[in-house]
Amino acid sequence: MSVRSSSSIGGASRSSTVNSVSSTHKLHRIAFQGEDFAHWAMLLPLKTGVPVGLLVHIGVRKDVCHRPVHHELLMHIADTVSTTASEAVVIPGTNVSESQLRQAAEAVFRRSGNNYHMLTNNCQHFCIDVVIWLHQHYPDSVTKEAIRDCEGRGTKAIAFRKFIFWTRFTSEGREARAKAKQAASRQAELAQPRRTVSYRPRMSID
Repeated sequence: MSVRSSSSIGGASRSSTVNSVSSTHKLHRIAFQGEDFAHWAMLLPLKTGVPVGLLVHIGVRKDVCHRPVHHELLMHIADTVSTTASEAVVIPGTNVSESQLRQAAEAVFRRSGNNYHMLTNNCQHFCIDVVIWLHQHYPDSVTKEAIRDCEGRGTKAIAFRKFIFWTRFTSEGREARAKAKQAASRQAELAQPRRTVSYRPRMSID
């Protein structure tokens, strides 16, 4: 079956007639040019075992000085054999449809807006967030195993983002506990009975 499919969101969209994924399949993680610092994409094959399918990833538009100025969500049918993809790995615990993948990608992209960053919110984080979103909304189609698998791969920047999150979390927790302790001490002070001091009249002998 052929459909007219928009290939990008957040930038200039272009349409083309492509084959759609008509059933559920295992989701694949595609890495371009190495594993650790690779550009990641998600691939949903047209058929099991076929390297052709719906490719979902984040694209970067750059200015004349090659500085990133805009990010866009790209969704298009691609043959990964004809690309620079160096690795295609099945994500365990996944069995999703094209509509589910599109829905997840659009939701994650809209939530993040254009706030993508090389270290703290890059293309690898996007793919992980898509898997997390799928698990939250379709737990029967994407299990926790899929999340663990994706989070256990890729650049150390993923670990860096986790470190930033937990550092902020624990810091805020410490501040909250300190404020609560101060408030409790203040309440305890107010609850203590006040000492009354009685004064005897001053007597003078002339």
